[in-house]
Amino acid sequence: MAKLTGLEPYQLPSNSDLGDLAFQNSDGASFQSIKFGSFQRILNVKTGATGTVEHDFILGSVWYHSSISANFTCNVTNVPKTYDNYLEVKLILSQGGSGYYANALQVNGSSVTVNYATTPSPGTNQFEIQTFKIFNIGGTFYAVGDYDKY
Repeated sequence: MAKLTGLEPYQLPSNSDLGDLAFQNSDGASFQSIKFGSFQRILNVKTGATGTVEHDFILGSVWYHSSISANFTCNVTNVPKTYDNYLEVKLILSQGGSGYYANALQVNGSSVTVNYATTPSPGTNQFEIQTFKIFNIGGTFYAVGDYDKY
């Protein structure tokens, strides 16, 4: 079993099946993970989103939201300020009887306009995935969004 700690560099195994990866931060706290094909990503869990909700990029880029109580602002913190870079943040929204979503985005506490091909329309009693594609061009953050229902 491989172990990642803090922000230390880690070389993934060269074989195509990465097997069982466990993740820990430098404080020893473990995180759940989700498997996509033969690669796992950390799945961070949030409950009862409302207002401004912090999503610490150091902890990962995939977030599962349950018991969402209102539309909320997704504040992605600890995003590298390196110019000319790109990242994605995915929110897996477990919708109940009322549908909610992240209707605003912040990067490191600053508002960023999200451009969608079609404005999101949250549904009920289903899973939805909201994806933010964030890029930094010359020191300015931009974002485009996708919204899928399952």
